[in-house]
Amino acid sequence: PNSNTLQIETETEWDGILYPLLSNISTDLLLLKNLKARPVIIVEPIVSPTAFRNAICRSLLDWLSAPSVTFVPGAASVALPYGLGLGQGVVVDVGRVEGRVMIVAGENGRPLIDTFRACPCGIEQFAYNFMEIHNTSSSSKTCDISSVEDAILLLEKYFVSGDGELALPSSGQKIQINGKMVETSLNDTYFDVANPESLLRCLLSVVSSCPIDLRRDVLGNVIFIGGTVEFISNFERRMLKAVADAFGPAGDADTCKKPAFHSLRPLLHNENGGLGVVHPLPFSPSAFAWTAASVMGTTVLPPDQTVTQKVYKDMKQSDSSVADVCYDFLSTV
Repeated sequence: PNSNTLQIETETEWDGILYPLLSNISTDLLLLKNLKARPVIIVEPIVSPTAFRNAICRSLLDWLSAPSVTFVPGAASVALPYGLGLGQGVVVDVGRVEGRVMIVAGENGRPLIDTFRACPCGIEQFAYNFMEIHNTSSSSKTCDISSVEDAILLLEKYFVSGDGELALPSSGQKIQINGKMVETSLNDTYFDVANPESLLRCLLSVVSSCPIDLRRDVLGNVIFIGGTVEFISNFERRMLKAVADAFGPAGDADTCKKPAFHSLRPLLHNENGGLGVVHPLPFSPSAFAWTAASVMGTTVLPPDQTVTQKVYKDMKQSDSSVADVCYDFLSTV
């Protein structure tokens, strides 16, 4: 689930999306006749609707015969404890549609749900911002970019080749990419502390919501994962510079444009941005959550997050939902 699926409300609608997808993964990609011997782990957004979870269980347990489904609330739940063996830190997960940031701490590296924040800063938003600047600029003498998908493909080629003269993927027309426009779009989407929807503002909001006694420790282990981190070169270095510019020695106590973040200055004012970024990661950022969840699958799966065939049968008989069965643990974190 993401902002593109907000219009989906019923379990029947989710069934029509999830069963073909999961069946294709099982039979065409994994070459399995069924999932009878394959417990399944679902890494889902924390705000997933109950209808989505119920449809997942129906597809996997009823129709594909999986022995169990373990729900993992967000990449942060697995990235640090299973991907790096760390019990606390900050997970910044930036994908195609949005960015999600959350603190992990406490017993077994569980997520602190109250610190979860999301912002519209995925690759699509970055590409849209660039497209808008390019199309409305009086200095742009080349053809307009007609779609976000074209903008994404152009930016991908630009980052790889560094060549400003490219061809529109949809039409083949020549187009000139202005590097300053790319940098402006990058800064606005991810690194501008004055933009309430930027990733930097989202990160600072998460740190502000973290218990004070945990802040210094969790800031020592910050990881950046997701496809956007690979898409944009030196993403971590850019974020460190953005934090240093907002809180660093170059500015005074009023450097941060939003007073709500003044309390973070003692933690974030040094020349390195005050963040202990884990880099390089042992796995690619785009596959990090998947790899960490696979490691989790080799361990004893947590019963409070797992719906077995027996639990699912009892759930249907009592007319309860997946959320009633396996999400009580979130309230105790």
